[in-house]
Amino acid sequence: MTPASGLALARDPVPVERTGFATSDAEVAQALLGELRVRCRVHRGATGAFTLRVTREVIGELWLDQWRVEGGLSLDADPFRDFVFGFLTGGRWGGSTRREELRGRAGLVFTHSNRDAGVYTLRDAEWSGLRLPAGTVRRVAAEESGHGRVQFLGMGPVNTGMRDYWRSAVEFARGQLSAPDGPGRDPLVYAELANLLATVALGTFPNTTMTAEHLPSPGTAGPAALRRAIAFIEAHADQPLTLSGIADAARVGPRALQHAFRRHRATTPLRHLRRVRLDYAHRDLLAAAPAAGDSVSAVGRRWGFPHPGRFAAHYGRVYGCSPHRTLLRDTP
Repeated sequence: MTPASGLALARDPVPVERTGFATSDAEVAQALLGELRVRCRVHRGATGAFTLRVTREVIGELWLDQWRVEGGLSLDADPFRDFVFGFLTGGRWGGSTRREELRGRAGLVFTHSNRDAGVYTLRDAEWSGLRLPAGTVRRVAAEESGHGRVQFLGMGPVNTGMRDYWRSAVEFARGQLSAPDGPGRDPLVYAELANLLATVALGTFPNTTMTAEHLPSPGTAGPAALRRAIAFIEAHADQPLTLSGIADAARVGPRALQHAFRRHRATTPLRHLRRVRLDYAHRDLLAAAPAAGDSVSAVGRRWGFPHPGRFAAHYGRVYGCSPHRTLLRDTP
């Protein structure tokens, strides 16, 4: 295919805000946690002394937290309003609700309950936290399963394989998002990272999409709807797109559009979007000027491929050479 011309690539970076606090006062900690959307009652541990330190980086609608507790305390918390996940790197953490209990030391991976109140106990604990936008998680769940009213049912991962995959996905995303002027600040890359995290989270932690009843046939999308979807993708490939947004433009439902792409194109709408973006990246590499500082990594990030190695592998499968060879006009 020949990519359409005239796409506007000037995108304002995703806004970033940073906040944090440190306190040894239970009442102050409770009030400050409330401001961070953690509704709870704070209780001192057996020794009575503690220091709680929290830093938060808000990138768009994603939150990246760092928590540290010196001493011991417990949080008598309401159900979390957000989808919040944790990675314990030191000390001890325990969570207990009316349905389950989870405890562990460094290496523990968990999610906070958003359906039950819980008691969370912390002793000389240090962990990193991630908050995913509820809208993104529900949209991805609806696109994948047809069930958008997702709720996480357990605090621990379904198995060690998914736990490790989840950890690597979050570490990769955190690196892209947290680096000063990192690629994750680009709206296109940011949207891809948020979708990735939501998808992997839904496969890692028990949730209602895993136990939902099979839905009836999604219906059909005719050739005209397929053409509308393809035209929309090619005209807006430089913007953050979702399956739901593409389906709206095609005037059909997301599952019907997926069925049409699989039947007539042997792919999915989002894989087609990825291929279109790769074609734009190829075009930009051909037009680039290495002497002027143009680089493969910059072109990849521009089109939603933040990981250089994966970009090179994907590019090589399609074009039979590395993006560096294309940049240097050394194609076979």
